Amino acid sequence: MKDDYKNQTTYTLDLYATTNYTLNNFEKAKPLFMTLTKTVNAGSETLIKCYLSSEFSNHEQPLGHSSFFKLDDKKIKIKFQNTKIIPNGIRNSSLSTHAAEFVLSNELKNALLNANSLSVRFYSGELPFDADFSSGDLRVIKELINNSP
Repeated sequence: MKDDYKNQTTYTLDLYATTNYTLNNFEKAKPLFMTLTKTVNAGSETLIKCYLSSEFSNHEQPLGHSSFFKLDDKKIKIKFQNTKIIPNGIRNSSLSTHAAEFVLSNELKNALLNANSLSVRFYSGELPFDADFSSGDLRVIKELINNSP
């Protein structure tokens, strides 16, 4: 999307994965939504933000303040810049969306470009959830990082 008022171009990539079952949680897997937004401003540095979100029931602990990107055998800790809880608009619903955002560091961008696999670990309190993204998902992430207007 090109915005002539801000003199910038924004590219958005929406991805989805379902978490694996963990030893601590045999109930059900969780969906993990990942949105990458690359903003290119004329004359300034390109910025890529990542937004992660998943649904949590009201009795679960909130989304933790950090996660990990596992790229092949390398683990990179991600500290969220902010997290928020978005109530479900359905009356008497026991689910809400927990979301977090952060800016991709140069280390993470380079690791993504050189990786053959991508998993994201996020937490509900201390309970871990692992979401494995496909090789096709990783390919389009690399294309977004490398894409220039």
